Amino acid sequence: MLKLISSSFGDPQPVFASILASAVRICDADNGVISRWDGNALHLVATHNMPQAFIELREQSPYRPLRHSPSGRMLATGMLVHIADLAADPAYLEGDAPPVAAVEIGGIRTMLAVPLLKDSELMGSLSIGRKEVRPFADEQIEIVQNFATQAIVAIQNAQLLHELRQTLQEQSAAADVLKIISRSAFNLQAVLDTVVELAARLCDADLAAVYANPGYFRAFATYGFPTSHREVASNVVFEPGRGTIVGRVALEAKPVQVADVLGDPEYTLHEAQQRVGYRTVLAVPLLRESHPIGAISLMRVTVRPFTDKQIELAQNFADQAVIAIENTRLIAELRQRTEELGRSLADLQRERDNKLMNLEAMAASIAHEVRQPLSAIATSGNAALRFLGRTPPDHKEVRSSLSRIITNSHRASQVFDNIRTLFGKVDKGHELIDMNEIVLEVLHTLRGELKDRVITVRTELTSQLPLVMGHRGQLHEVLLNLVRNAIEAMDAIKDGRRVLQARTERHDGRDEIVVAIEDSGPGIDPEKLDGIFDAFVSTKPQGMGLGLAICRMIIDRHGGQLSASSGKRRGAVFQFILPRQSVDSDAARSE
Repeated sequence: MLKLISSSFGDPQPVFASILASAVRICDADNGVISRWDGNALHLVATHNMPQAFIELREQSPYRPLRHSPSGRMLATGMLVHIADLAADPAYLEGDAPPVAAVEIGGIRTMLAVPLLKDSELMGSLSIGRKEVRPFADEQIEIVQNFATQAIVAIQNAQLLHELRQTLQEQSAAADVLKIISRSAFNLQAVLDTVVELAARLCDADLAAVYANPGYFRAFATYGFPTSHREVASNVVFEPGRGTIVGRVALEAKPVQVADVLGDPEYTLHEAQQRVGYRTVLAVPLLRESHPIGAISLMRVTVRPFTDKQIELAQNFADQAVIAIENTRLIAELRQRTEELGRSLADLQRERDNKLMNLEAMAASIAHEVRQPLSAIATSGNAALRFLGRTPPDHKEVRSSLSRIITNSHRASQVFDNIRTLFGKVDKGHELIDMNEIVLEVLHTLRGELKDRVITVRTELTSQLPLVMGHRGQLHEVLLNLVRNAIEAMDAIKDGRRVLQARTERHDGRDEIVVAIEDSGPGIDPEKLDGIFDAFVSTKPQGMGLGLAICRMIIDRHGGQLSASSGKRRGAVFQFILPRQSVDSDAARSE
């Protein structure tokens, strides 16, 4: 349970579910409930084995226990409540709705409710029940109390993470703005779009806009406005005056907030207010040398004033916007003098980086690809020695091991040829290829590993599959990598069938073919799917992170696409799409 709490930091739901399941199981109960106390009512946060009707009833409205009810007694005393027969409790007999629902809908007769207390402060309750009249033993009550303590730890973790996230959001927003400023030195619009969006989100505003003094800059940005209403914001003029909130900022050079523009006698933008529907408005100035050159306006469609902290945060965003504006002006001047030199340097740098990248990738590819056949050669050599050492020597197995050594030696040589071609001329060594043959060759090459790991192989190879033009060795290497990755992924399966499926087919009637490898392993974390083909990114503890990157490079150079996805039930699917040959090529083949 502690391991689960540490791994689910900030998200107590998995912990609550495990706590309830464990408490119910260990204490021989039938169901369980965890509720959160907000000082006024109990709110259902987790259940185990409770009827859906009971859950829906509790979720429809807050549960405010009467003082004499079981939960009311627990809340009043801060002590556990153990009721042998809930149907005999006075609260049930008097028709109190929650106990009646617990008995008649939840089927609970014996119940145990333990308060969740943190430094004497009530945070909620943990309850378990039985559908028969059978009180809980003292040791079972103690177990539930221990589980309640763990639930409190989970709640505390969630609260701490919530507070931490709020702080990190503000710091991250500031970092995001500074990052976009540094990256978009010539794109003020991108900076203002980012500033106005972050200001709106972190200050909990429904609408936001940046207004400019045209004498300093002309960019304009909005957030939350419907497309048809953008002109409403764009028509607001940044000029000193009392009729608009932005005008008052231009006049006073300080933040101005109006809790409800409908109650402000000086406000004049009534048509705009009616079209958009905002009520509370805050505007903060963009100050350059204490002079306002623009403003950020935040709006809410309900009457809900912004807090002092939110006003301060909005002003921080305004200061960052001024930095971006000044950067744009200064860099624009510098750009005129250095643009040509910058392009030349950039071209030289790109050329140098490309050469270095190709050299590094080639070296890493050789190390990655050659390692497997060399390891196989060493393994087969050791096996041959063992077979020779038997009395009498097992000549059949020795020949088989030597045959594997020869095969892997040829494969190592082929790896060098493949890599040399990969980093050389794109179409060198290309020929017409039947991908069904490549699939069968790879499965034959790895038949020993598949057999040793008790993996069932299924093939769905479309007959008369169109030919593709490509480098046979490279495409063989791609499939070899994908199948070997699938084999290694299924090593994690200890109590289920290991199935590897190889499939070829035409791609949705297009002039393309699909080759797919699917395993029954644990699958891929969805958060890692996007970057799984990046160089030096690996899901294996000892992986270099080059195999899939090289596979994608090979497929890209063949004009195809390589992708990964989750299997229908479990496992992962890696598939690549290759363009088929023209009709003329197919005709030539049939002749």
